[in-house]
Amino acid sequence: MNLSQNQIIRSYKDFWTRFSDVKGRSTRPELWHPFWINCIIFSFLGIISLGILSAIFTLVIIMPSFAVTARRLHDSNHTMSLAVFSHIASIILTIAYIVFFVDIAAETISSGNSTFFMILTLINFFIFFGTASILALVAPFILYFLVISGNEQPNDYGSEGSCELDDFDYTY
Repeated sequence: MNLSQNQIIRSYKDFWTRFSDVKGRSTRPELWHPFWINCIIFSFLGIISLGILSAIFTLVIIMPSFAVTARRLHDSNHTMSLAVFSHIASIILTIAYIVFFVDIAAETISSGNSTFFMILTLINFFIFFGTASILALVAPFILYFLVISGNEQPNDYGSEGSCELDDFDYTY
């Protein structure tokens, strides 16, 4: 195996073994390699199970994804509160999306009190689009912090992450 393959395997292994570790730092490959691998797995599971297995897989990777995002933000000397915010906003969006479709289905089936369903739909609409608007404003900043290179010197969150790149031997 070459260096790139080793790094991909090591990054994905670290994604799972450090699933609850929000302290310390992670490099860009430690975030982005698991991201694209999980996208492929998610797509494959969605195709073979009509979305059921991909939904379960999404629930399984929530904590490891949060942890590696927090460590990646630490690598560029940013607080993990940005990761907390983005994950909570994503969960709110998902719940609002599900409630919206359940509300539409219930309103379609029921011929009873349509005022209740109209109010519920309106409240859900404001929650969904309000959260989506806030997330749309903040997401570019979070993405920028995840993409930039980390501090090469030790920072408030430790001396691993991008600091270790200087010590790594790239020759074979």
